Amino acid sequence: MDLDNISTFYVGTKAAFTPATQNSTATLLVDDISAFLVSITSTHLDDNFEGYANNSALGAKWDMVWSSKNTVNMSRNLDVINGVNASQAMKLEITVESETTPSADPDLGVNWEPCVYGITGFFTASEHQTDMTGYQGVKVWLMPGANTGNEDFYFKLNLIEDEANGSEEKWMSPKVYLNTLNPNGEYIYFAFDEFYQYYTNSTESMELDKIKLSYLFLAYDNIVTLNSTASVMVDDITYINELAIDSGENIVPHRFNLSQNYPNPFNPTTTINYELAYASDVQLIVYNIVGREIIKLVDNRENAGTHNIKWNGRDKYGVEMASGVYIYQLKSGNNSTSRKLLLIK
Repeated sequence: MDLDNISTFYVGTKAAFTPATQNSTATLLVDDISAFLVSITSTHLDDNFEGYANNSALGAKWDMVWSSKNTVNMSRNLDVINGVNASQAMKLEITVESETTPSADPDLGVNWEPCVYGITGFFTASEHQTDMTGYQGVKVWLMPGANTGNEDFYFKLNLIEDEANGSEEKWMSPKVYLNTLNPNGEYIYFAFDEFYQYYTNSTESMELDKIKLSYLFLAYDNIVTLNSTASVMVDDITYINELAIDSGENIVPHRFNLSQNYPNPFNPTTTINYELAYASDVQLIVYNIVGREIIKLVDNRENAGTHNIKWNGRDKYGVEMASGVYIYQLKSGNNSTSRKLLLIK
C-alpha cells in the first residue's frame, strides 16, 4: 500500500465469529485519532545478549561490581518475543532485604530518591564503547517480571562519557518504573537531552561523541515490605540517531516521565515538561536543597498526555528565591521521580 497520500479511512467493528444469538449488539467508543510518523534513520546495536550461556550467572562482557546487603541476580533467558532458541534476553532480579530507605531526615518533607549505595547490584560492561557521533538517543526492550507488593521498583542503564582523553567522569541515566511497562514487553526510547545528568567535580556538559554503556541495575523507591522481589528482562540495547514524531497531537505517552527543565540554569523563568500514561492525581513540587517545600506548581487531577508548566523562581508567597540548586518532584499514583534545577541570578 502506498501511504504517501491518505485522504479517507474507516473505523468499524466486526464479529470475530458468527454470533450465537440473534440481534447481538456490541459498542465501541472511539476518540482522539491522530496521524503520526515515527522515523528512525540509523541504529547501532550495542548488545542483544546473543551467545551468552543460557541461565548462567554473569559471564561474557558483564560482571557484577557488588550486590550490597540486598540479593541481586542476573541470568540469561530465552527471549519470549522470538520463541524458544531464537534469541536471548538478560534477566535482572533484586530482593529487598531491608525496610529502610537511605538516610535522610524524615521531617524534611521529601521522599528522596535512594542513592545507589546499599540498595542495588551493578553489572558493568567496561568493554562496551561506541562512537556516538550523530546519535540522539537509545532504545531498550524491557519486560517486567512478577514483583510482590506495590513498591516502586525501577530499572536504569548508565552511560559514561569516554575518559580516554583524561576528562573527569560524567555519567547519566534514564529511569523506568516497572509498574509503567507493558507486561508483555515493549521498547522504551530515551532522547539524550532528557537524561538525568550527573557530574563528578565538573560543571562541563557531556560531549556524547564517545560514551560507554557502563551499568545496568534495579533499584527502588519507598520500599515498605520486607523481602520484596522484582525482576525485569532486558534486550536489544540500541543507539538511534534520530527519533522524530511528527503531527503527534493527542498521542498518549506510554510511560511516566519527568523531563529536565529548560533552560537550565535559568533566570528568571524555566519550563518543566512531564508525561502521564493515564489520568491520575498529580503533584509537582519544588524543594530547596535541604528538602523544604518552596512551591507546589501542580496539585490536581490531570489527563493522560504531555503537560508543561513554567516556574518563575518564586515561592508560594511570591518571594524571589536565591541562586542555587533546587529539586522538583513529580508524583502520580504510585509513581514518583525528581530532578535538580539551577537558578542563577
